[in-house]
Amino acid sequence: MRDSSTTVDLGALLTCFTAELADAAYSVLLRSRICGSWIDLKMDVWRALAETVKRRMEQISRANRPTHLIEPWREAVLAELTDAAYRTGLRYGLQSSFLDVELELHRALSLVVERLPARHSVAARLWRLRPGLHV
Repeated sequence: MRDSSTTVDLGALLTCFTAELADAAYSVLLRSRICGSWIDLKMDVWRALAETVKRRMEQISRANRPTHLIEPWREAVLAELTDAAYRTGLRYGLQSSFLDVELELHRALSLVVERLPARHSVAARLWRLRPGLHV
């Protein structure tokens, strides 16, 4: 029998993880002189990143691969998240350099992932689970 105090709500952890990713990406995009509603941008960034995280979690749950090569897999996921945030920002008329915005987004999202193990241990294990999975 499981103790309910130790049961972890995976959905809540992933929602928190996605929210932290969205906050980081939103801050970068907002500094990039967007056009349009800031609240719509924030919601659209959250949705785009949530879809990416959800898709990755579904791929992980279906994968039967050995766990090795963590860094290449992690970088592929970061690239996918960066691209999702950047494409969302493009819809709001980014007025900054393509390269500058993408690099800033990648750095900001990387920082969220680096902080993850200390803050959300279950989500961190899932992030590292099945690193042999390729995009």
